[in-house]
Amino acid sequence: MMGLIRKIREAIRSLSKSKNNVISNSDSKTIFNIRVGKSFKGHAMNLQTHCFGESQIINFYNQYYMGSVNCNYYLDSNKTIVEITKSDIVPKYIREKIKDEEFVKKVDLSNGYIKVSITSFNILTTSLRTYDGIHFNNHYENINKLRTINEFTKKAKKTFKDEG
Repeated sequence: MMGLIRKIREAIRSLSKSKNNVISNSDSKTIFNIRVGKSFKGHAMNLQTHCFGESQIINFYNQYYMGSVNCNYYLDSNKTIVEITKSDIVPKYIREKIKDEEFVKKVDLSNGYIKVSITSFNILTTSLRTYDGIHFNNHYENINKLRTINEFTKKAKKTFKDEG
């Protein structure tokens, strides 16, 4: 764990110290990578740094069996945007009801939103939130947040089931 923390610190330093204070528009660097099968079942992880124009970003991405958590920390604004995404197969009873239409339910929160989008191909549940400072969670917190947004997926499915 100390090695990972050291790599994060080095990445932050390398972002803040560029040659001649000029940042390339597309500098990206992978700091740490865990592929599926090298950690626990269904898990993959990437820690990367990106420079896009004036924006310097540290990206911490975790893929789990049940969904993904993508955290982007913006050094210039000292804000973290956390996107939690879960995708499901559409049950036949919903596919028959919506046909080629899209069902979208969005709940606004004080620092973002949770949205369920259902098409005839998939159910996509997304939580997008903005936090002050750096905000990366551990696996336990990430998995619990995925379970929480899964409740929104279940409620959306239940809406279609209750319609008869």
